[in-house]
Amino acid sequence: MEEIVISDKDIESLEWIKLPFQGCSAKFLGRNEETGTCGLLIKMEPGAELPQHDHPSIEQCLGLKGEIELKGKKYGPDSYFINPSANEHGPFKAGTNGWMAYCTFDGPTGMEEILGIPTIKK
Repeated sequence: MEEIVISDKDIESLEWIKLPFQGCSAKFLGRNEETGTCGLLIKMEPGAELPQHDHPSIEQCLGLKGEIELKGKKYGPDSYFINPSANEHGPFKAGTNGWMAYCTFDGPTGMEEILGIPTIKK
């Protein structure tokens, strides 16, 4: 794998990809084409909801902006989540200012088709 370095201006110019949930989108930052390991930004508009779901790999997320509600508790910026592979998690609901997080996956996300990237089997 080659090193991937993208500037803040490059990230800003990337397109937000709409997810199949009202008010939810993602920016795909980069991926190891051999393993599927990747990083992306997730954005939820105020009040948007992300239903319960799982991923075929470990997901780690760090809240950057806004607030999100999970299981009746609110989490703000700098909150950290780690979800084991195949672990059902959510639902999530964005607060009044929305929510944005940086998420990494140690393999395929299960969202490759939605993100428009080729599928990799781990």
